[in-house]
Amino acid sequence: MEWLLLASIPLIVLGFALKINPFLVVTSVGIYAGLVSGFDFVKVVSDIGKSFVDNRYVAIIWLILPLLAVLERKGLREQAKN
Repeated sequence: MEWLLLASIPLIVLGFALKINPFLVVTSVGIYAGLVSGFDFVKVVSDIGKSFVDNRYVAIIWLILPLLAVLERKGLREQAKN
């Protein structure tokens, strides 16, 4: 049973190596780890959803940072000077 749970580590590495969407990789491996640990599917998905809702303000910050990076790359400061 422990070996099946430890298999989630190479799954994450493989998912990132194949350049699959990181959100999809982490979520699917999290569901896999929960199911291998013996939890019910509904409980695992419910816990993932609850964690996302509890930390959504942190997620908003991580969504804003790439937007700022794109704006900087497109010349936001140069436009502001004019």
